[in-house]
Amino acid sequence: MLVREGLKAREQRYARLTSVVERLQASTDAADQKYLADELGAMLFPEIHAENPLAETTPSRTVAPRRASEGPRDQRRRSPKAG
Repeated sequence: MLVREGLKAREQRYARLTSVVERLQASTDAADQKYLADELGAMLFPEIHAENPLAETTPSRTVAPRRASEGPRDQRRRSPKAG
């Protein structure tokens, strides 16, 4: 019974992931694309999403203020100036 429940949960997660990817590919609205991309990121990398203390949570959406790929803001300020 436990194995069946685990397999069912895995199938549901895969179906949800596939649904979000398809909606993202079909979307033409920039705000909707950002929301879906953030949702997809939270699904694929929940540990990064959970560690972000600046994440803004609303009843219908969870939106991170910046992507983890951008790196810490301090590092960007310290980059050497060209020229």
